[in-house]
Amino acid sequence: MLVIAVWQHLPPVEHREAIGVLADKLAPRGRLILSLRHGPGAAARPCHPADAERIVAYAKDAGLELRMRRSAESVQQRNRDLRVTWTWLCFERP
Repeated sequence: MLVIAVWQHLPPVEHREAIGVLADKLAPRGRLILSLRHGPGAAARPCHPADAERIVAYAKDAGLELRMRRSAESVQQRNRDLRVTWTWLCFERP
């Protein structure tokens, strides 16, 4: 399951529940790939911060195992100019 460039639109108070819902939809050995945006968003769309450590903890509580974590700068020059970075997380349901 891919959740790419979506998470920043969820308020942090919804992160635990959202991870639980996604975890429940995974089959055994299913994987969830999640990108977390760090930095400002578009003025017309709300962009909320995401704490990667907290997301990892919520996923663990939901029965998922962290398989990969990577940090990356944005591929878009405008976002790089704004210092937007991303954290990529891959979880697996055992």
